[in-house]
Amino acid sequence: MSFRVFSCAVCGRPFYEYDDPNPKTWLKNFRILFSGPNGVSVSGVGQHNELFLGYFSAHWEYTTRWDNPNTGALDGPIGVLTQSPISNRHGFLFHEACWSLLEKIYQPKPIPWSRLYDVCKSMPLSKRGAVNISWGHDYGGLLLSDNESFYPWQRRVFNMSVDRKLRLSASMDPMCGSNIEQLLHEQPQGIPFMDKDHPTAQVKRSVDVFSRLPPEIRDIIAYSLSVRDAANLRLASRSFFSVFANQQFWASRFSPDSDRSWLFELWNKRGYKAWRWLYRRTDDACLSPALRNRKRVWKLLEHLRDIVDLQWKENSQASISHVDIPGLKYRKITADVRLETPSDTRHYFDEGCRLLRQQNVTIPPQLSQVAVSTVQVGDIDYVSGMRFVSSEGTVTEFGYWSGKKIYSTDVTSLEGFNVATGTRGIQAIQILDEKEHTSQWLGSRDECPKTRYLVVSKPIRTIEAGFDACKMISLAVEYEDLGPIDRSIEQTKSLRDVGYWYPEVPGRDLYLNEYSNVVDTCYPDEHRPLCWISFGGPGGIYLKYVKGMTITFRGDILRCVEFIYEGIDIPIRNRRVGRRALRGYDKVFYFPIDGPGGEIIDAVEVMLANVDENEVHDSFRNPVLKAFRVLTNRGRRHLQPPLSFVYDELKVIKIAPGTTITGFYVGQHPSLGLTSLGVISEVVKR
Repeated sequence: MSFRVFSCAVCGRPFYEYDDPNPKTWLKNFRILFSGPNGVSVSGVGQHNELFLGYFSAHWEYTTRWDNPNTGALDGPIGVLTQSPISNRHGFLFHEACWSLLEKIYQPKPIPWSRLYDVCKSMPLSKRGAVNISWGHDYGGLLLSDNESFYPWQRRVFNMSVDRKLRLSASMDPMCGSNIEQLLHEQPQGIPFMDKDHPTAQVKRSVDVFSRLPPEIRDIIAYSLSVRDAANLRLASRSFFSVFANQQFWASRFSPDSDRSWLFELWNKRGYKAWRWLYRRTDDACLSPALRNRKRVWKLLEHLRDIVDLQWKENSQASISHVDIPGLKYRKITADVRLETPSDTRHYFDEGCRLLRQQNVTIPPQLSQVAVSTVQVGDIDYVSGMRFVSSEGTVTEFGYWSGKKIYSTDVTSLEGFNVATGTRGIQAIQILDEKEHTSQWLGSRDECPKTRYLVVSKPIRTIEAGFDACKMISLAVEYEDLGPIDRSIEQTKSLRDVGYWYPEVPGRDLYLNEYSNVVDTCYPDEHRPLCWISFGGPGGIYLKYVKGMTITFRGDILRCVEFIYEGIDIPIRNRRVGRRALRGYDKVFYFPIDGPGGEIIDAVEVMLANVDENEVHDSFRNPVLKAFRVLTNRGRRHLQPPLSFVYDELKVIKIAPGTTITGFYVGQHPSLGLTSLGVISEVVKR
C-alpha cells in the first residue's frame, strides 16, 4: 500500500484538507481517468476520506456517485500515479470540480478521454511533497520552482507557495457560482467615458482607411481582439476610438475563449446592461477567493486543452535503418527518453519523456520550404510536428499540428539540422543546406542545450521522428555514404560536433582538449548535456581579474564550480558551472588565484570513481567525477576537496600546445552532481 499524498492532475491540490472540518469538501471528491481491460474510461465520482489512505476506490461507471444509495457497493480501487496497476487498471486523478470545468471548456463536444490519458501518460511525475503530474508549470503560482539547483531544461523541484492569499483561494471550490449571482445584483458604479458622439471621436475619412468600413464590420474586428489589442487599435485608428463605450464589445469579453470565458454562467446572459462595469468588477484585485481559484484552474485547463487538441498527421513512409549499411549512414539525437517496461509503475518516471509513436518520412528531392509546428507544454515551447513542401507544391506533414504556432523557412536542399533539445523534447530546429547556410531557428532555442550532430553535409534521404503524446522527442537522419573520405571525417568528428552543449556549441577558436572522461561518457544517442563556461573571457580578457575559485560539495557529491573576480562584474554564465542552491550542510572550498599578478591555471587532474548503478534510476556512464586538482603556473596546487577519499582512476588533462586554460565544461546529473570535467583552452595574447 502506498502512503503518499496524491494531487489533482489539473489544479495541483491534494485530495484531502486535514484542517477542513467539512466532511464533504470538494477537495475530497474525485474522478479517475484510467486505462483498463476495456480501454480508457472515466470513473464515477468517489470520495477520499483519509489523508494517508493509499487506494482510491470508486464505481467504474462514469454516471455513478459515491453518495448515491442506489448505486451499490464500490467496484474497487484503481492504481493511480506512482502506484502499480490494480486489476490491470491505472490512471490519473481529477477533482470532480476540475473535471466539470474541463467539460465546460469542451462544451458542447465531449472530452477526448483517450487523448487526455495519453497526454497525462507522457508527463513525468513530481514526488516532492504530494505526488502530481509535472507539466513544467507552477500550477498557476501554487508551487515554487527551484531554479538554483537545476538548469532550465532539467526537472525543477517544486515546493508549495508561501503566499497565504493564493493558498487560501486554491482551497476554494472553483465550481461555486454563488459569487457570480451576487455580482449581477450589485449596483454598477459609473465609469466616465467619452460618448460615441463626442467631437473628438469623429473621424476624418481622408486620414483613416478604417473609416470607410461599415460600423458593423468595425465592431466585428473589435470583438475579435483582446482588450489590450483593442486599446492599441484605438490609438492607431480613430475609427475605433469609441469601441470602449460599446457595451456589446464588453459583453463579448464574457463569451467562450475570451478574456472572461471562465465566467461560463454569463456566456448566454441576456438583458444585462453593465458589461463594462462587470469587466472592471471581475479584475483580479476585485475577485473573491473562489472566483480567483476558478480563473486559475480555468487557465490551466485551457492550456491542457491546447495540448490535447493537437491533431496527429498520419504520414509514415519509407523505413529507416537504425545502423549504418552500405551506401547509407544513420545518426540520431534524442531528449531524455525513459523506456517503459511491462512492470513499470511510473515510480521512477520523474523526468524526461516517453516514446509513444514514431514516423519515417522521405525527403522530397526538390525542396522549397520546411516548417515546424510548436506547442507550449508548461512554460516551454516544443516542436510538435514538421512539414516539407516540394518545389511542385507537394506537402508532407507529420507529427502533431495545431496551426497556432508555425515557423517556416525557404530551402532548396537539406543536409543537416542543428537541434535545441531539453530533457522533455526538442524545442527548436535549424536547417542547413548544401552550402551549410543556416536558416533562422524554427521554434524556441533559448535556455536549452544545442547539438550539431545531425549536420551531415550530405543529402539527407529519410528522417525518423519519435513522439510522445504531444511533442517531438527524437530525430534521426539517414543520408548517403559518399565513400572513404566521408568515413574518415566521421572517425575524427570532435566532441564539439557530437555533444549537446549549453548555452551554445563552443566556437571553433576554442580547444576542447578531449582527454578526460567527458569523451567516455558522451554518446549522441543519449541526452547528456555538456555545460561550459569561459571564466577567462574571450581571448583571456578576464584572467587578470580572477581572484579565486570556489567548489561546492554536498556530502561527497561535487555540485558547482564558481570563479571569483575583483574589480569587474562577470555574468553568471561565464563564472559558474553546475547549479546548486546552498544548504546548511553544504561545504564550500575556496582556492585563491592571483589573477592581477599573472597567476593562471595551467593544469587540471581529475579523479574518477565507479558508482553503483542501483543508486540512480536512469542510465549513466561510469566512471564519474569525484574530485579534481588544479595546478597554477606558480607551482601551487589545490585538491578539491582537500580531504582523503577513494577513487579508481586519475587522469591528467593535457591542453593544446601554445594555449591557455580559459574555461571548463562538465556533465551534470541531478543525483550525482558533476559527473565529468573537461577544460577549454585558447590562444591568449600576453
